[in-house]
Amino acid sequence: MYKKFDFMGWGRMSSLPKFVQAPYLNQVKLRLVPNAMCSPTMEDSAEFGSQNDLCMLGEPGTGTCFGDSGSPLLKSLSVPELGGKPQIFQVGFDSKSGFNQDGCAADGVPDFFTNVVAYMPWILDHLAD
Repeated sequence: MYKKFDFMGWGRMSSLPKFVQAPYLNQVKLRLVPNAMCSPTMEDSAEFGSQNDLCMLGEPGTGTCFGDSGSPLLKSLSVPELGGKPQIFQVGFDSKSGFNQDGCAADGVPDFFTNVVAYMPWILDHLAD
């Protein structure tokens, strides 16, 4: 039903009761969910909900954690203008892990990503020279 994305990061693999740092790069599948699912989970809902945000949810027990900030959210896409073969694109980066009293990757607690696509005009303007 919802689009699936790949997330990779070096963040902690568990949070409570003891933080365990990842000894290797981890990858999880996340799905894009409506922003309305994320807004109520934010302490200040004004922080989330614009076109600049992506609300992502993993399977129970999977998601982002401390140390993952800035890590890429990737999507394989076939773009006719680029030959039509599937290519991997970075569509976002981790900006706020889904953390609550149960720790990171808590069931039903989404992760928040900055939507790179929303910043493409600025990125392209600054890469032009």
